[in-house]
Amino acid sequence: PRSGSEVAEGIAIARRAIGEARDDPEVLTAAGQTLAFFTGETETALGAFDRAIDLNPSYGHAFGQRAMVLAWLNRPKDAIAAAQKAVTVSPHDPDMFVCWLALAMANLAAARWEEALLWADYALLENAGSPALRLKLSLCGHLGRHEEADACLRRLREVHAEPTVAAIEGDLGKGMSAEVVACLTEGLHKAGLPAK
Repeated sequence: PRSGSEVAEGIAIARRAIGEARDDPEVLTAAGQTLAFFTGETETALGAFDRAIDLNPSYGHAFGQRAMVLAWLNRPKDAIAAAQKAVTVSPHDPDMFVCWLALAMANLAAARWEEALLWADYALLENAGSPALRLKLSLCGHLGRHEEADACLRRLREVHAEPTVAAIEGDLGKGMSAEVVACLTEGLHKAGLPAK
């Protein structure tokens, strides 16, 4: 777990980077991602991603991070367009799981559970970390797929000691809208995850 001082230092570095690294798409994207996740400064983050894309129109990672933030903001149509653009401009990007995760989150926000689950499974093929597992668990809950939810929960427990809805909610990015959080947590409840 990150300490408060590490997070504060990361936020300070990200803010400074956005001002000073105006010509470095990678730094702008990382700074935007940091601010969206840790402070909820989504408009600043989107501006950083847009600047990165202006500098390098084929930088897929910036499109992918933009897609994720748009999904968090409950703008599924815009998120899907950004993720599709990322795949078009950089189909072999090593961070492609971010696009799959953004597509899953966008489809969750749009209540398209089956399609969201497909993208969550793609994300899990490339990165079996907590974000994709949490999302898949929620989607299994929405779809009433209890056996699959149980298998997903077992995997989640391997990376997150004793997950609860409250613990997962506390781990979500600060930039995620209340509507998307509610949709995600509703699925987690339906999947049988303990509230606290």
